[in-house]
Amino acid sequence: MKYIKFVYYLCALAMILSLGNVFINGDFSIEGPALLSNNWGIMSLVDLFAGILIFSTWIVFREKNPLVIGVLIVLMGLFGFLTASLYILFNLYKADGDWAKFFLGNKREMITEKWANTKK
Repeated sequence: MKYIKFVYYLCALAMILSLGNVFINGDFSIEGPALLSNNWGIMSLVDLFAGILIFSTWIVFREKNPLVIGVLIVLMGLFGFLTASLYILFNLYKADGDWAKFFLGNKREMITEKWANTKK
């Protein structure tokens, strides 16, 4: 998990630097229409929002607190994959080397128990 954590630290840092640059130097009133008039710009936005939806589905699956789910989905909409990178980092530490706990979250015990029962 050490290497995976390093990768997500890099992702989070890249997102923080990029978002900072956009908030400081960007002007959406000028750049937004240019983005939306470009086919690749539209494709990038579709890809972004599809990715946010897919990642948010994983959040809904693994979390049990509706408030936490709601806050994380709003943060995904506002900050995109910076939120995802930080969420992954947080849960890598929380899982403490247990990949099933990382991927399944609060559903880990229920799913592994059901899986074990089907093996009998």
